[in-house]
Amino acid sequence: MIRYAYLWRDEHRQGRQEGRKGRPCAVILVTADDDGERNVTVLPVTHAPPTNLGLAVEIPHATKQRLGLDDERSWILLTKANRFAWVDIASLRRHEADLETSETKLKFCKSKSEWLQKRVKEGLPYFSLHRDCPRLSLPFLSSKGYATSLGSLP
Repeated sequence: MIRYAYLWRDEHRQGRQEGRKGRPCAVILVTADDDGERNVTVLPVTHAPPTNLGLAVEIPHATKQRLGLDDERSWILLTKANRFAWVDIASLRRHEADLETSETKLKFCKSKSEWLQKRVKEGLPYFSLHRDCPRLSLPFLSSKGYATSLGSLP
């Protein structure tokens, strides 16, 4: 049993991507695709009595207590299901760390580019740029259109 923002059919038709509220859902199937991504299929739990008792399973009171659910009668609807890709917290944190690293590199490269453009506009000769930034190569400058701004290079 998990808490999940279950998406009802009418919500989906309205264009929603996830349900209005989190609700208990029974996990009935977990599969893995070729990339190892896990897909989870869940059935919703509801307090509303089903119109057809053969299409729902009532959750026993003792089971609800063990799961930490409320004391009201609840049913698992067998004819409704959502399927979604499961992202575990560890993977999510790794992706967040990678994103932070990429953003830091992007900020550095942008700053370096601004610094270089400023130096070129000031007319600083190539050898000074090369001395101040030894990893800066002529092919890099040419590909960025700076070689024409620098005039003839030694």
